Amino acid sequence: MFEAFLATTSSEGLSALGMREQRSYELVSDAARDRLGPEHAALFGEPVATAHGDQYDWYAAMEGRARKLLALDEEEQSAARATLGRLTADIRGLAQELADSGSPDDLRLGEALANAVQYPGDDYVHVVEVKDEGGVKLQPVLVNWAWISDRQRAVPTDLRQEAKRRPPKPALPVAPVVLAPAPGSAPAPQITQATAIDRTLWLRWLLLLGWLLLAILCTIIVLLLVRPCAINGPAWLSFCVAEPIPDDGAEARGRELQNLITQAEKRIAIADRACQPLPPAPAEPEALPAPAPTPEPGNEIQGRLNRAGAMKGDLSISLAWNSKADLDLSVTCPRGQTIWYRNRNLCKGELDVDSNARKNNLRNDPVENVFYVSPDRGIYKIGVTLFATHGASVSQPFELLIRDGDQTKLEHGVVTGKGKVWSTTINYAGTR
Repeated sequence: MFEAFLATTSSEGLSALGMREQRSYELVSDAARDRLGPEHAALFGEPVATAHGDQYDWYAAMEGRARKLLALDEEEQSAARATLGRLTADIRGLAQELADSGSPDDLRLGEALANAVQYPGDDYVHVVEVKDEGGVKLQPVLVNWAWISDRQRAVPTDLRQEAKRRPPKPALPVAPVVLAPAPGSAPAPQITQATAIDRTLWLRWLLLLGWLLLAILCTIIVLLLVRPCAINGPAWLSFCVAEPIPDDGAEARGRELQNLITQAEKRIAIADRACQPLPPAPAEPEALPAPAPTPEPGNEIQGRLNRAGAMKGDLSISLAWNSKADLDLSVTCPRGQTIWYRNRNLCKGELDVDSNARKNNLRNDPVENVFYVSPDRGIYKIGVTLFATHGASVSQPFELLIRDGDQTKLEHGVVTGKGKVWSTTINYAGTR
């Protein structure tokens, strides 16, 4: 389904631009291809989530040798950067035209294209050597597009340097506060700064003493609860002694009596069978002509699977249709994990055949296949989705071949629109 492998990356230390729907590879690449051409669409690498979903494998949409931009020599780097600048400038121009059109849909698409040509740095630019009529062309391809480094969002500031350059203000002397005495009364005591500080220290000590008393009270309450076994604590803090359960032998006698009853029932059953008369010998059946062999369902689908090199497991699910449309098969196992073209290996299963995923390799007899080796027992949910029509009808009939060991089941269905999902379930009981 994919061509040149580029790199495996994660989003650690990066920030996404725009909404998740605007970072869709199909949305961005199809818009660039339809409006500017395949060279602009090839600028974007296609992300495929790894098995654990914490990283992405990136692929280019063409064959060829892939290298990082920084690994090229100066002449090759200069040529690749010129091509990269031309392609990104064209896409930015298209984004501006869409934004100026006044349509809400065009505005959202323009934002997606403007975000797509932003990337964290030169380390995320790869170059694929593509052979054409004029020789070898260097095609730049971006990974982690529509993402930027967290450092790119930081705003430099010189407030700390400004604070260092300013001289400290001199401390102002604090004059004592003198209260004027009332007429005929004794002079009032002076309240100085030292007196206020002493009172603050006393308040702090009182607050600390209050917290200490509260901690002691909580400790006493816990000990009182542990002592009568109201709560369970560590072994060194537990005072509870488990009381032995009295055993008067009644349980042992009950098991012995049950064994005697079981043995007696077996003897009665043997004696009853001995008293039954022998059944009459079966009559010799008349020889009937052998029926014509019934063709096994799904023989035509099996022929397609054989030509595609598909594998067969303890449980196999195959999809077949008769057009150049792109139908996608997905299977969700009892654990809730789903195998599809972006996650091909899960739950002891694998998607090993995927047809009509590329426009340059369309077939009129496509087939897709998912097989499991020693799968878990339980309910498996099967889904069929119309991903792209490729000029075919939006209503696509199909056949679904389900092989459980030696048993084969054939189902028919129709997907009635792009993005629509047809689904069914099967109960896998394990190997027989």
